[in-house]
Amino acid sequence: MTALAFEKVFQRPARFWLNLQRQYDEVEARRREQAKAAKWDGWVRHFPLKEMRQLQFSLPEGRSDADVLLGFFGVTSPESWASVWRASAVQYRQTRTFKARDEAIAAWVRETEIAARGLDLAEFDATRVRATISSLRQLTRRRIDEVLDPIQETCAKAGVAVVVVPAPRSATISGCARWLTGKRALIGLTLRYKTDDQFWFTFFHELGHLLLHRGKRPFVVDNAEDDLSDRVVDPEMQQIEAEANQFSADALIPPASLGAFLRA
Repeated sequence: MTALAFEKVFQRPARFWLNLQRQYDEVEARRREQAKAAKWDGWVRHFPLKEMRQLQFSLPEGRSDADVLLGFFGVTSPESWASVWRASAVQYRQTRTFKARDEAIAAWVRETEIAARGLDLAEFDATRVRATISSLRQLTRRRIDEVLDPIQETCAKAGVAVVVVPAPRSATISGCARWLTGKRALIGLTLRYKTDDQFWFTFFHELGHLLLHRGKRPFVVDNAEDDLSDRVVDPEMQQIEAEANQFSADALIPPASLGAFLRA
C-alpha cells in the first residue's frame, strides 16, 4: 500500500519503492548476521575446528566458522548447542587430572553419531549381545585393521553401533557408551593408543557399560586409561568403572579358562 501511495505522489512506479525496501532489508539482515557472528567468535574459539578439519569430521559448508559448527551440530545458536549438550546427560570418568574440554568431547561425540547413521541396526537385545562375546573374543587374534567390519556387523545385529572416530587431542578420551534411542546403542572408540590390548579392553569396557549400567548412566565418556584408580572423583562412577573393567577382563579372559590355565 505504501509503495502505491509513493507511486502517486512521486511519480515513480511501486516496484521502484519495493526494490529499495528489499535492498534495505537485505543490508540490515547482513548487518545483523555480521554482528551475531562477531558475538559468537568466542564460542567458536573453544572448539578445535582446525583439528576437526584435519581429522576429516563431517563438517558442512558455511559462510563462517560459526555457521560450520552450527550446521555440524544441527543447532541454530550457541545457546541451543549448550542446551542440547546439557540435555544429553553425558557422564565422565572424572579424575583429579582430567582436563578435557567439553567442546572437544562434544565434537567427537557428534561425529560418532554421524558415523553411526550409515549402520543398519536391529533392536537392542542384551541376550544376543552376551551370546556374541565368544565370537568377538575370537577376533582378538586378528589385526586391528581387519576387525572393524566384522565387529560392526556382529554388534549391529544385536542393536549396537560400533564406530571408530579419531578424537581431537584436547578431548583426551578413549571411548564412549551411550543410547541413541531406547532400543539402539552406540559404542564409540578413538584408537587413542593404537595397540591391540587397549583397543579390545576399551571395546569390552564400553560393552560392559551398555549391559550393566543402562539404567544408571545411559551416556558414559571414558577418558584415557592413565587416569584411573583412586583418582576418580565420583564414588559411584568409580564403582561403575570398576564393574566395566571387570566385565572387560572377564570377556577377554574368561575366569574358568584362567583358572584352568593357572591350575595347569
